[in-house]
Amino acid sequence: MKCDVQTAKSGHGKLFHASEKALCALIVVAMFPAFALGADITWTGAVDTDWVNGDNWDGGVPQNGDDVIIPSGKSAMIATSSANLASITISGTLVMTNWMTRLNAVTMTIPSGGILTSGAAVTNETDLSRVWINCTDLTIEHGGKIDVNYKGYVGYPKGSDHAGYGPGAGDMKKANFVTAPSHGGHGARVPNASYVLPNVMPYDNPAAPELPGSSGASSQYGAGRCGGGAVKIEASGAVVVNGAILVDGQSASSYGTASADQHSPAGSGGSIYITCRTISGSGTLSANGGGGSNPSQSGHPAGGGMIAVHYDSEAQQAVSVSGMTITAAAGRHYQTGDRAYKSTNVDDKYDPSGINAGMGTVHFTDAQIARQIAGKTLTGNVLGFSEYVYDGDWSFTGGHVMFGEEGVKVTVNGDLVLSGDDSRLEIGGGVTTNWCNSIVMYAGTTPSELTVTGDLTLGGVSRLDIRAAATNGVDRFGALVKVGGTMTIATNCFVYSWSDCLNLGSPRFEVGSLDVQTGGVFTAAGRGGRGSYHENFTSFGSIAYGKGPGAAGALLAGGSHGGKGGKGRNTAKDPYDDLLRPCMAGSGGSGSNDKWAQGGAGGGMIYVTATNGMIRVDGTIDASGSGGNILGNGYGGGGSGGTILLEAKRFIGGETGALLANGGDTMPASNANNRSGSGGGGRIAVWCGAPWSEEVKSSRISIQETPISGNPRYMSYLGSYSVAGGNVLGDYGSDERIGGGGTVRFCYIHASNGFIIICR
Repeated sequence: MKCDVQTAKSGHGKLFHASEKALCALIVVAMFPAFALGADITWTGAVDTDWVNGDNWDGGVPQNGDDVIIPSGKSAMIATSSANLASITISGTLVMTNWMTRLNAVTMTIPSGGILTSGAAVTNETDLSRVWINCTDLTIEHGGKIDVNYKGYVGYPKGSDHAGYGPGAGDMKKANFVTAPSHGGHGARVPNASYVLPNVMPYDNPAAPELPGSSGASSQYGAGRCGGGAVKIEASGAVVVNGAILVDGQSASSYGTASADQHSPAGSGGSIYITCRTISGSGTLSANGGGGSNPSQSGHPAGGGMIAVHYDSEAQQAVSVSGMTITAAAGRHYQTGDRAYKSTNVDDKYDPSGINAGMGTVHFTDAQIARQIAGKTLTGNVLGFSEYVYDGDWSFTGGHVMFGEEGVKVTVNGDLVLSGDDSRLEIGGGVTTNWCNSIVMYAGTTPSELTVTGDLTLGGVSRLDIRAAATNGVDRFGALVKVGGTMTIATNCFVYSWSDCLNLGSPRFEVGSLDVQTGGVFTAAGRGGRGSYHENFTSFGSIAYGKGPGAAGALLAGGSHGGKGGKGRNTAKDPYDDLLRPCMAGSGGSGSNDKWAQGGAGGGMIYVTATNGMIRVDGTIDASGSGGNILGNGYGGGGSGGTILLEAKRFIGGETGALLANGGDTMPASNANNRSGSGGGGRIAVWCGAPWSEEVKSSRISIQETPISGNPRYMSYLGSYSVAGGNVLGDYGSDERIGGGGTVRFCYIHASNGFIIICR
């Protein structure tokens, strides 16, 4: 075949020599055998928005090998898969309807102002739409976007109490008592016991997510909000995102600004699933859950969605995502007082009633993308690899990252500094389960590790969570943190030590030195054994007893640990654990066969060794138990205090320091037969001087119940300490219902005797 020497205008407006056009055609045919040399086709929309109506195109319906343009200001709709195009440029808007519709092209470009989207949110699986792309290369330029926000499952209209739609739909009991939807993370629920519903569990495959977000329930006060849509990109070459790919869930109606609109839970985030050779750019991938209204209302925040990006690991090393934002954040509560969304980071607390939503998942082929943006612009439960190594000093200034793979090992070869007003790092606990209507972040059975060869510093308003795996009774520590230098917790910063709430495996911290500054908090409060729940809140068909050696089962007794729990309708168990070397978390309080009786959780364990260094406590170290009646409409035994075990060469602290392992309170009912007991106090043991070992002779150890003052060089602590039993609020009827105090021991190990050789 002979080619005339002439020019041909491409779909991008660039002039190519005919021989170049033929070469392009050969490449296209090689990649897509059905292709032939195509034409330049431009959308006019002269008749309607239908892609397959030839009168809407300047050149007829696009065929294999064509170069296609959707001009700025124009809108088209495609309901069946396209031909295999050579290229498509979307400067206007293209709407994809139907789940199996796929857009096929060698090259796809979305310039500034261009929008690729899907059909509207729907109530059922059959009518769902999504964006599904099959291409070689995809470029989303600055200002361009794939936008399917709120285009998953639709919420039921305002005016009726009705559950949402989708696999993670929010449920409904009554207008004020609902749950928000889940997807990659769980949705929140209303913290009231009158109509308790379980948090909805996550769904979909984190490694290959394809489902949209689910919708919230509706009520007479407001419509349920829509879940985010779904985007699937199959690219054999490069995906460049300088614009945005958006699949967010919808926030609560009116954002909580009017009381009548505070009863519509948000929609959960959708899904982004990308397979490619490389991904690069400075744009945004977002699958956030919708924000909610005040926690006291039922317009609750929804769970984050799912993002998965799979690439060629070797090829990916040649490109950068250092400016990209990837986020699958949980929805946040909206506070009407100052009209702003509040991070759960600042005022975060133990959340037994499930009022906070869970963030979604972000799955990568390996750790290299996370190394570029973690601590800056990455938010989500990061999955796909079990080892993360950061060479050099790591400045963690923003984002919320959980390394959630079971047994994950995170290593920083340098200093780790968390700062900023919303910086949060979590190690372990990437699986969400639902135990008795109460969220459990499960870390598996393989301990995770965080190793920092230099200093670990928390500043700004940052936090660090360490979640322990369940242990087998031999390996009693389910997570390990190793810091070569000083671990510093500054004012307004938090370190959370989470024991496994069913098994009581706990974290251990090995540091060069520890400095808890005034206003800094190192806490395991309420992070020990779970309290009892009634069968109405479980799928077990019977009372779910509290967890831990000091949990008395049913009948309202407080949990025991260092002190015996308060008496309910039955007697609490006896104290447990070692007086001088305590190594167990606190136990949960008990409930009864009354559906409102929920026991409080025990305190967890804070175990820190700084054998050759110093522990300074001017802030708070807290391992107290939580109160019974955590859902606010009944009674239940308080959880027992947990354990604080500190070992250092020197232990010091000023008057602002506090060591706490108190038992949890209880609020008994007016009925004398249903009066419950508070939790017993926990155990505190502080060791200083020479290192402890089982071989140390007792004659070398000084033990007191108050700080040792005989050698201030090694122990000089002026702060407070408490292991009191929990309070019994209201008419408790008998002192037997007050949990017993726990134990405190301050221990000093004298240096072993030696001898001096003097040579003259």
